[in-house]
Amino acid sequence: MDTKTSPKSEDAALGRQCLFKGCNNRFIPRPQDWGRAKYCHGCRGKAKKWRDWRRRQLPPGKKAKQEQNKRFREGRPDYQRDYRKRNLERVRTIERESKRRSRSKKPDVHKVRPLTPVPCLRPGCYNVVLVLASVAKLRRYCGDACATAMRRFFGLLAQLRHRRTPEGNHRRKCSRPQSERRPIDEPASTLASVGSSNLKEHSVSDRERCHNRDPPAIAARGRGDE
Repeated sequence: MDTKTSPKSEDAALGRQCLFKGCNNRFIPRPQDWGRAKYCHGCRGKAKKWRDWRRRQLPPGKKAKQEQNKRFREGRPDYQRDYRKRNLERVRTIERESKRRSRSKKPDVHKVRPLTPVPCLRPGCYNVVLVLASVAKLRRYCGDACATAMRRFFGLLAQLRHRRTPEGNHRRKCSRPQSERRPIDEPASTLASVGSSNLKEHSVSDRERCHNRDPPAIAARGRGDE
């Protein structure tokens, strides 16, 4: 039984998948953004919010946020007093917890391994993983799903960059089907000398020409060696 694909399913297979976590939409990037497009139109604003959140999770971002809050309090001398009146129960709870932690016995630094929070690098993932401080720079993703998605995206970008090279363009032309390839024009002298009946015998397919001809990068390297 022959199955025919609908136009909607063919359109869905075009383009690339959105990199934002939780979005499975496919989109066709603009020509000027072909080598760097990551998100569909609806996820660009969400990605900006995620970048701001991740920046605040890192130590430089936390320090900048603390300095911003300090400048805000200095510009408003009555802010702390007003905040205490509005949130009296919350302030008392925080003070009790602070006193309890200060009275408790402090753990030995040499017996406890320090853990560092590391936010996931995949766009749209808000997971924070606690890892050892010695391997904090090596941990980039929260799990295998995020690592696989990012690896697939970077592989696509590497493939697009390789297509722009002479060798990649040559291999791409050779991998095209016979029906989609553009025929190579024969010289006028060859067509004049060969009759119409024997034209098929002297013609060579595009695939054979591609295999017999060296790629541009290899040919140029060979001429340099000579």
